[in-house]
Amino acid sequence: MITLTTNDLGSPMNYETFFQTVTKHAPYSYQKKIGSKPWPDLLDIPTGLGKTAAVTVAWLWKRLQEDADTPRRLIYCLPMRVLVEQTHENVLGWIEQATPIFQDTGKIPPRAFLLMGGEVEDDWQLQPEQDVILIGTQDMLLSRALNRGYAMSRAMWPCHFALVNNDCLWVLDETQLMGAGLATTVQLQGFRNSLKVFGPTHTLWMSATLNHNAMNTVDAPPMASRLSLEKEDLESPPLRRRIEAPKRLFHLDLDPAGKDYPARLAELVLEKHRNLSETAISLVVLNQVERAQKVFKRIRNILAKEMPFPVLLVHGRFRPAERRETTRRLLHEIPRSGGIVIATQTVEAGVDLDATLLVTELAPWSSLVQRFGRCNRKGEHEDAMVFWIDLLSGDEKAQKKLAPPYDLDDLAFSRRHLQELNGVSPQEVSSITAPLGEVFHVIRRKDLVELFDTTPDLTGADVDVSRFIREGDDNDVQIFWRSWERSGVDEPPPPDLPAPERDELCAVPVGPARRFLKNKTAWRWDFVDREWSAARGDTGIFPGMVLLLPEETGGYDPELGWTGKTGKGIPLALPQRISRSEDADAVDAATFSKRFIPLRQHCEDTARHAAVLETALAHLAGIPWEEIWYAALWHDAGKAHESFQEMLLAHLDEPERQKRRKTLWAKSDCDYFRNPYCGRNRRRYFRHELASAIALLENEADDLVAYLVACHHGKVRLSIRSQAGETAAKGVIRYARGVWEGDELPACELGGGEIMPRTRLRLGYMEMGLNPETGKSWLERALALRDRFGPFRLAFLETLVRIADWRATIEEERDDR
Repeated sequence: MITLTTNDLGSPMNYETFFQTVTKHAPYSYQKKIGSKPWPDLLDIPTGLGKTAAVTVAWLWKRLQEDADTPRRLIYCLPMRVLVEQTHENVLGWIEQATPIFQDTGKIPPRAFLLMGGEVEDDWQLQPEQDVILIGTQDMLLSRALNRGYAMSRAMWPCHFALVNNDCLWVLDETQLMGAGLATTVQLQGFRNSLKVFGPTHTLWMSATLNHNAMNTVDAPPMASRLSLEKEDLESPPLRRRIEAPKRLFHLDLDPAGKDYPARLAELVLEKHRNLSETAISLVVLNQVERAQKVFKRIRNILAKEMPFPVLLVHGRFRPAERRETTRRLLHEIPRSGGIVIATQTVEAGVDLDATLLVTELAPWSSLVQRFGRCNRKGEHEDAMVFWIDLLSGDEKAQKKLAPPYDLDDLAFSRRHLQELNGVSPQEVSSITAPLGEVFHVIRRKDLVELFDTTPDLTGADVDVSRFIREGDDNDVQIFWRSWERSGVDEPPPPDLPAPERDELCAVPVGPARRFLKNKTAWRWDFVDREWSAARGDTGIFPGMVLLLPEETGGYDPELGWTGKTGKGIPLALPQRISRSEDADAVDAATFSKRFIPLRQHCEDTARHAAVLETALAHLAGIPWEEIWYAALWHDAGKAHESFQEMLLAHLDEPERQKRRKTLWAKSDCDYFRNPYCGRNRRRYFRHELASAIALLENEADDLVAYLVACHHGKVRLSIRSQAGETAAKGVIRYARGVWEGDELPACELGGGEIMPRTRLRLGYMEMGLNPETGKSWLERALALRDRFGPFRLAFLETLVRIADWRATIEEERDDR
């Protein structure tokens, strides 16, 4: 336990003082309990009462105290995309306030990173020993936890899979909005318990409206503790004011099926807003983006000449560039000046908005409770009003058209209760629990274990995990726009077309994307064939894809976001050119450095960084550090292959090449992004790590060491097979990833006194069953390791070798040796 002081007299700092220092207000009773007791499983607290601060500040305190049961990575998962930034901004502020306290104790303050569509910060993966907070959407975080990370390279899937499943505290906010993702989070924690992980892991589910039967999945871990408001909390005047905050409820008599619905709603909202104070906020929450866009346009047109107050459109289908400005206005401008916010479900979670007037369409009960929580949030408005619009008043055909994305039965449940209520304060709605929705896809242990293999099938396709993350059309693709010369609609883009910047990626639900692209051509980069391939809505568009549209296809408006309407698209003004050489899958940009690095030096540097990780991660029991170190020393032995050495020297003139051939190199000074000679290995698809792994097996190394070496770029893992279109010299029977049967690696020094003898490579390992010369197949060896360590821990071991390699490369690039 670390002793902290609060003043020059040496008075000890307790958790209550720490909380107040970090947040600038005293904690509620339940917030104090989280900071001073073991982590609960369930946090059953009404919206608007500081759950995010309660958990985050408690984690900061416990990490400061070096609490052995508190993991180093806090993963804060939100169901909605648009306003993850608010949670990120709040967390950054709390970290800033806590930083001097961390520094006074000689500890490194935690850092916070954002993971959401179009915004994926990844510096955190270099420092597994450091305290970090990852804040993201369930799409980005759960896809990584399932080893199929959205919007990231396939080769990086195992690394993020390892880091978000080991030594982690998962916090699931507003779990009643997660749909299929909720069952997945419960199952994942059960799998972590049974399949084992490194370090403490825990999951904390937070919701005030969750039907707890949803937590009873087939592999659910035991739910030991639940924290709710108690008598001491309810006696607190500030908290009681929020719980009893008056919010009078009225039915708004409008026909949502009528063509004039957006116009009439816009006029009514303006009329009611003008009767409020100048700084009042009116919030309108509609269930579909298209309806929100129509109401926004109508209000904007009415106010076009005068614009006496801000009017803001908030939904999840903006590019990050436009969304940042919207978020800034929502979190800073609107609270100061007042105005009207037209929004979709995106404001239901994580938005600290305090409206005087709320107008909402009928929605499932859990969603409505979240919407009510954005009105009179602090209990300071005596005139707060909530108006609801009935979507079930028309005939059956109209109801089915208006209900999506929600189920009619869920809307009917909410309608019955709204008709009986006069107010919707937290106190008045807390006793109503929505019925449990049906979950059609629950991930099982067999599914999770099979997802450990990241090898695509022979067509280049992968297992679709979207059904375990969200229902139906809620899973996204990322779309960007480009302009290029072409003679016909089906002419593909050039291979060196600029790769997308984060700011130009627009997240679009897969359903609307498929409908929009049904008779249009989109393009995706095919990493198997290394070319652009056509994608249509009816022939294979899946969640997680990054799709390119020709500019003239349209679909986006900078003021309205994704419209799904044909028209001119918005390209990025100054895109960066990224090389896509024909061997992009075979060569890694880090191979080409600012200087030549000898093979021995790089292997020694990587082994040294593995030793540093051993010291830094001494708290994690059971890691086979000797094998990690040995794998780090051997990881690039395959670079001694003649074809790889020739590739590193290809950009040099002949005299300089002859001079350089006297040394075996790990890295070259060729400019990979500008020089066309970089990466042109005469052995197409050559993977040096496969050669390294086979050399280890040929020299009777442990299977684990060979596996970790093969995996250190994430491109060779459970299987060894040749690529589509790969060929070898006449008479070569076995070949895979540019390594041919009978290849020889020269003897070389790997550092640390380790010498690789001249080694002939055999590829009997790629065959199924027992080979009389090479013994067990690679697949059998790899599966045995997966079952021995479990998928979470084996992936973590892979990641440690990769991190040691990355750190060595970074150090070498800035080193003047």
